Amino acid sequence: MIETIGEVGKGVEGPTSYEIYNKYLDMEVEDMKAYVSIFECIWDEYGCMLMCDGWIGITRRSMINFLIYCKAGTIFWKSVDASGKVKNADYLFQLMDNMLEEIREKRIVQVVTDNAAAFKLAGQKLIDKREHLYWVPCSAHCIDLMLEDICEDLMVENVVNNARFVTIFIYNHNNIFDIMRTHTHGWELLRPARTRFASQYIALDNINGQRSNLIRMVASEEWENYMSRHAPTRVREKGKKVNDIIQSKPFWKGVQNVLNVVEPLVRVLRAVDGERRSEMGYLYEAMD
Repeated sequence: MIETIGEVGKGVEGPTSYEIYNKYLDMEVEDMKAYVSIFECIWDEYGCMLMCDGWIGITRRSMINFLIYCKAGTIFWKSVDASGKVKNADYLFQLMDNMLEEIREKRIVQVVTDNAAAFKLAGQKLIDKREHLYWVPCSAHCIDLMLEDICEDLMVENVVNNARFVTIFIYNHNNIFDIMRTHTHGWELLRPARTRFASQYIALDNINGQRSNLIRMVASEEWENYMSRHAPTRVREKGKKVNDIIQSKPFWKGVQNVLNVVEPLVRVLRAVDGERRSEMGYLYEAMD
């Protein structure tokens, strides 16, 4: 495009804002409708699945997304702003019921939502009204709830907090960070975060893989020199705690125990929450 403009020379006028948000936007909308119509043929012949996903946006608005899945892929259908609404079973039922009417009831075979009590009751109301429907909870959300329950165990919480303390200390001090990278050969740690979908367990696996390097780091001359000669008193105190954690056999045993418990769940979570579609039989076997 730039080369062509250069060849034409001065006087080339770009599209106006009016053309962009009217003419060209309308063309894009028509192209998208034509794209979706390809999927609608499949919905009519084989049926499809309505997926409902609630989330909080960066502006703190409460949004509910509706997507349609079939064997050809997934289509985003609509996003509803539920801010200020009481998201009880009646509201969610009415919302999903309206979506079924909009998409056409005969096309929808199954509705998938998260496992919250309000969604569960709304799903039950939906299948009571429309007997051909199935409602199922999102498998990724179910596994995530299992992981959150495991994380509330005192031993697991203690292991995660210690791992978080180590990584935060390392990343908050440039000199320590440089020493760590020297001993891990450029490999960086992942920080255990208070986020969903097993991020803290992935971080623990990463830390466990660097166990020998981290132990070598706190026993190194560089670490000893910095802590004894250059580090402020407050940093020394935290550094001693980090040293005690890394040198502690119970800590590493706890890390391994947590990984042993959650690894099967994380493996299934990756299968059900990934882009690649797995055959249902394999997923049942994985859950077993």
